[in-house]
Amino acid sequence: MVRIISGTLRGNKLANFTGNDVRPTSDRIKEWIFNVLGNIEGSKVLDLFAGTGNLGIEAISRGAESVTFVDRSSKSLQLIKKNVTLMKLENSVEIQRKDSLKFIGKKNKGEFDLIFADPPYSYSDSSRLTLGVINILPQSGTFVYETSMKVSQNLPIEPGRVKKFGETVINIYRGEN
Repeated sequence: MVRIISGTLRGNKLANFTGNDVRPTSDRIKEWIFNVLGNIEGSKVLDLFAGTGNLGIEAISRGAESVTFVDRSSKSLQLIKKNVTLMKLENSVEIQRKDSLKFIGKKNKGEFDLIFADPPYSYSDSSRLTLGVINILPQSGTFVYETSMKVSQNLPIEPGRVKKFGETVINIYRGEN
């Protein structure tokens, strides 16, 4: 079960995949991430490899102004649309069917204040993704990268915060405020 853990949508359950196609961020990990992030009110959020839309919808629940969901899977995008409709968030989101690297390659610095990326653990372009995201973040922006321990050890820049949850590692990169 995937649910919103805080904010205006607290307690609402999101539709989820059956089986192991997608690995939504657990409540425990989500709680840690958002505790570290603190106040995100008014933020423009980008949710790469969005899956169910779990992180982006949690961000809206906690006061983010808008979220752009990006995923190349039509199955994921259908689920995100379903969850956005379920939560009545149509006016706060944009949904894009694109490859995440190609999407960020066409964005300008500062379009998003907060960027989430939760690619499959087998994702092979983690270094390019990390550098691409860092290049479009404003000086005060934040990047949250959820990955496996194996991938986390080979990222091209040093995150400000790192937390391990079993095989999952959360890397948080923060610009200067």
